[in-house]
Amino acid sequence: MNAVDRLRRDHQILRTKLSILENALGMGPDAWFVLREISFTLSRQLLGHIRREEDLVAACRRALDPKVLAELSVEHRDEPAHLQALNQLFLTERGQSVDQVRPQLPRVISGLRHHMSEEEHDLFPILERTL
Repeated sequence: MNAVDRLRRDHQILRTKLSILENALGMGPDAWFVLREISFTLSRQLLGHIRREEDLVAACRRALDPKVLAELSVEHRDEPAHLQALNQLFLTERGQSVDQVRPQLPRVISGLRHHMSEEEHDLFPILERTL
């Protein structure tokens, strides 16, 4: 498996976790601990993916458009920050209320899905050509 294929596989895993989060959100209050656990593991996996992606981008930096690099950098700060804020809600919410995380989760899920689609459409082909 080459480096870009590994990033694509990461995206498949992340999308599956996002779907599980989405489904668990619909289960109501009984899913509190499931939502929390999946959110925490998603954060860890996302950080690993970002690290692999940034290593690959660094190796191809000369061939990449500075605008693409700038956008990637901003997005890689935003999404983990949103997920971290969500995880902080899970840690501080004493009553395990799904209602506290319900507004945040769809935004995080949508943002990550959008970002992955953009990368697959715009960034990955450039990385493949450069490699």
